[in-house]
Amino acid sequence: MQHKLRIVITFLFVPLFFTSVYGYEIVENKLLEFQAYNNKVTIILFSPDGGILYAYGMSRTKAWDAQSGEFLGTVHSGKIHDQSNDGQFLLLRDDAGEILWSVADQSIVLTFLDSSGIGDAKFSPDNRHVYTAGSYHFEGDTLARAMIKIWDVETGELLNTNVRPPTKVGNIYEEIIPVSCEKIHLSPDEKFLSAIYGFWYELSPGVNVPMSYGELIDLDNWQSLHASDSLSSNCFSPDKKHWAAGTKIFDLETQTWGISLEGATEVFNYSPNGKYVLGRSSISDWGVIWDANTGQPIAAIPDPGPGSNSTAGAWSPDGSKVAIGGWDGTITVWDVSEFVESSVGEEAEVYGER
Repeated sequence: MQHKLRIVITFLFVPLFFTSVYGYEIVENKLLEFQAYNNKVTIILFSPDGGILYAYGMSRTKAWDAQSGEFLGTVHSGKIHDQSNDGQFLLLRDDAGEILWSVADQSIVLTFLDSSGIGDAKFSPDNRHVYTAGSYHFEGDTLARAMIKIWDVETGELLNTNVRPPTKVGNIYEEIIPVSCEKIHLSPDEKFLSAIYGFWYELSPGVNVPMSYGELIDLDNWQSLHASDSLSSNCFSPDKKHWAAGTKIFDLETQTWGISLEGATEVFNYSPNGKYVLGRSSISDWGVIWDANTGQPIAAIPDPGPGSNSTAGAWSPDGSKVAIGGWDGTITVWDVSEFVESSVGEEAEVYGER
């Protein structure tokens, strides 16, 4: 009886709370819902043509038809990290390193041989390079170090290696040593790179606990522009001008912090036209869309079930739909066209570049 009562209260009260207090409108047009995995969905991506939905969870990369939800099969036993702008290739983690995977042939084209533990990988905006990030143990050194490498896509040749130096993070931590790089993003003009690192924090003598922090890097000189323990999620705007990190938006031209995303707890990515940000908030753990210019929430996507919360999200290439994955392995796709301006047409040509 208590369980039923809780559901009724949530249904009646929460939408009113969204609209009257926070100005949220509720997205109601759910197009798809399916059980992708038995636990956390880590990554979710639309193919550039919007036809395929890729996701990663439980050590498997899988694919679904983005219109019907039909399961298309397991792509690879490795983790999907990125896809080329034309959708012809995927970057997947393999035992030997990072692999370039042909979507058409369902085969490995090239392996970026790397003995370091790879945490993430991304194509450069022009698809000529691949950035890999991970951790590496130098010979004779017991402590791993965070490392970012750049590879040639045509030959697989290693072009550059950058070991991240010890860094002071805000006023909380003194100089710390990043031991792993777990996630990276590249700005659309390849001028900046954001990274999430892991490090060991000495809680008490002899007791070390794993912690993380984020960093914005200027790729011209590999200098850190900003480091903080509050940057666990971040994304670059398609117009190359902004960086949404944590709960705020950073102006890349003036290198100053601007507006805050009201109630944000995590950001997933910008819409293709750069006008909106998708993430989750203290009000809706499943999904929220913010106006990127004002930081105000304009739509809330309701949880598909009690106790659910989102772990990954993606916009469709035309900006009319969002896909969200959760802790329970559920993936839902929603039509958000009534809340946002479409990216179809001239705007798609302007902002559609990665």
